[in-house]
Amino acid sequence: MPRKYFINNRDSFLNILFFVSAWVLAGNLYAFFKWYGFSEYSPILADTYSYSVVLLHLQLTLGGFLLGLITGLADNRIFDPSMRKKPLFYIILLKALFLIVTIVFVVLLLFMISQVLVKQNALGHLIPLAADFFLSRSFIAILVYCSFFSFIISFTREVSRKLGIRVIWNMLTGKYYQPITEESVFLFIDLKSSTTYAEDLGHLRFSMLIQDCFYHLARVVRKCHAEVYQYVGDEVVLTWRVKKGQIDVQPFSAFFAFEKVLQLNAGYYRSKYGFVPVFKAGMDAGFVTIVEVGEIKSEIAYHGDVLNTAARLEGQCNVFHKKLLISENVKSKLPDHIPYTMELIGDIDLKGKNKTVKVYAVEEKVG
Repeated sequence: MPRKYFINNRDSFLNILFFVSAWVLAGNLYAFFKWYGFSEYSPILADTYSYSVVLLHLQLTLGGFLLGLITGLADNRIFDPSMRKKPLFYIILLKALFLIVTIVFVVLLLFMISQVLVKQNALGHLIPLAADFFLSRSFIAILVYCSFFSFIISFTREVSRKLGIRVIWNMLTGKYYQPITEESVFLFIDLKSSTTYAEDLGHLRFSMLIQDCFYHLARVVRKCHAEVYQYVGDEVVLTWRVKKGQIDVQPFSAFFAFEKVLQLNAGYYRSKYGFVPVFKAGMDAGFVTIVEVGEIKSEIAYHGDVLNTAARLEGQCNVFHKKLLISENVKSKLPDHIPYTMELIGDIDLKGKNKTVKVYAVEEKVG
């Protein structure tokens, strides 16, 4: 298996915060239904925790916090992207078992707290009381409710990972129903010598190679706060918004961090494929039009000359034997001091462009 390139602390924290917030909401929603909705009519919900609405909310908030903390930590360290290579049935079964064990632990803890601190029952009476509770309809209702809410949380999390929080929010608010204009950076990353690799490996192993490469790239994308616009064969297009007319070093960090991750996993790639993959990239910045297109499998589409220029620059990497080429548009928006060197290649004629483009090769500074 490839060496893991773990999510940075910020992303880990945000992931845990998402699970904690979602489960705290779930707990208080359950309290709302129990106290205000069903307690007068349902024998399933009326026999437990009816002593105080405040205590009920506090107890279920604590339960939601614990459940969210445990599932969030598990999502970071146990159910990470490497798990997706295992059979789907195995993942579903493992997650279901983990959830049931976690729910039983948290519910048991809350039950003990309520019995000892609130109802002031002796510790010696807890075992038969707990046995009766776990065989009751109330516990079955809690288990079914938590299982359903877990599905909603997991589904929401996976969709956000696939599309990105900003894209989901903009689709929900209808921001891209009408075309709008934004200034963005686009980085086209493409596998070098892909045709040769595909012929040597065959379609199946070549597809596995691309899958492994983009698995490692995913960690870099999160760390550098990029958005994945498209995967096209062995090419991926990353984008960042330009804020206040200036570009930070994240697009450069993304490319060179990806290169380092591949080198860290060089042994894995050599043993499995016989070589370490090398990527090249082109980058441009400017204004693009963004719009939601398609009634079936709709997506957010970017239109503009920026994408054409970045793609053409990526294609010129082989001509000039460089790893990363950028345009003058990018260079002019960079801070004064960055940990990269810029070598002027010259004014280049690019296909589809009426004017030449001033092109620079980018390398990391040594030392």
